[in-house]
Amino acid sequence: MTEDQHKQQGRRLILIDRMFQFRMLRRATAPVFLTTIVVVALIWMTSAVDRQLHASELRWPALAVLAGFNIVSFLGVAWSLFLYSSRLAGPLVNLSRTLKSVAGGDLTVRARVRKDDELQEHAEHLNTTIMSLQDRIRRINQFCKFAHSTIDDMRTSDPDSAELGRMMDLVRSIEESVEDFRV
Repeated sequence: MTEDQHKQQGRRLILIDRMFQFRMLRRATAPVFLTTIVVVALIWMTSAVDRQLHASELRWPALAVLAGFNIVSFLGVAWSLFLYSSRLAGPLVNLSRTLKSVAGGDLTVRARVRKDDELQEHAEHLNTTIMSLQDRIRRINQFCKFAHSTIDDMRTSDPDSAELGRMMDLVRSIEESVEDFRV
């Protein structure tokens, strides 16, 4: 990748993080906003029915206190969710990058998350899976080397055997398949 492509990919990841944060904020603050509307509507309807409350001097201060409380609640929920979504979005992007690298055949990568992170357990499971795949690929490589030496030894006793040639082709095919992985 060129440097410009890396920058564009970085911008897309930031946009993804921002979109994730926006969706999370929208979903969490919607109940606070809807509750505010419902409570204000209930107070308005109650005051319209009860003429004393309607004429009361307490109506507007009560609505102002309620509106202020809901605005503070809304901002508090929004701020805490923004901070939480940032803490969650970073590790998700990191896990996504690690999975893309593994899908591309790179088994040398490891998922890294902050200590005591929400996704630490998932990163550990992913790392365990990658190490397991590495071990299996190494074992396949060892079996291929053993098969090569065994077939070479067998060729010394029977150099014209067609079956040994087919076995060697099979071992080479396995080696080519395994070469796609970086271990």
